[in-house]
Amino acid sequence: MNSDETQIRIGGQGRYRHRAFTIVGRSQLQDEDASSWNEWYLLFDEGLAGWLSDGDGTYAVTFETEIAELDTLPAFESLRLDQELKLNRRYYDVSDLYIAVYAGADGDLPFDAEPGTEIPVADLAGSGKFCATIDYSETPPIVFIGENVDLEALRLA
Repeated sequence: MNSDETQIRIGGQGRYRHRAFTIVGRSQLQDEDASSWNEWYLLFDEGLAGWLSDGDGTYAVTFETEIAELDTLPAFESLRLDQELKLNRRYYDVSDLYIAVYAGADGDLPFDAEPGTEIPVADLAGSGKFCATIDYSETPPIVFIGENVDLEALRLA
């Protein structure tokens, strides 16, 4: 696993919306511009799993979400920046399109993060702090919905 400057660590604990979680794994990714970021796998006390994205000083907590529009999601190749998409009655704009590559992983993850594996990704921005990510590595795509957060609000220990 590549080293980086993050203050987040596996085994750390925190709170999101009054729910306690433990950080149990991380995948480190890069895009074609060589930007890198971490995706931390969170397990909440009640068994719910989520993700904390950590890159360029911005943070987001997301959860894999079933969406009604899954069958009508556009193909990755047909997406355009600023294109509007509707996910579960909420509108989002495509804010970024890229091919992510696993650079490494450690801890417990719900999948194999084989270094070098490519993942077509669409990041979406909603109103306020809402955000979403569509992972096109599988058919049908996997959708994660959540919100941008301040790291301090997560009260990491």
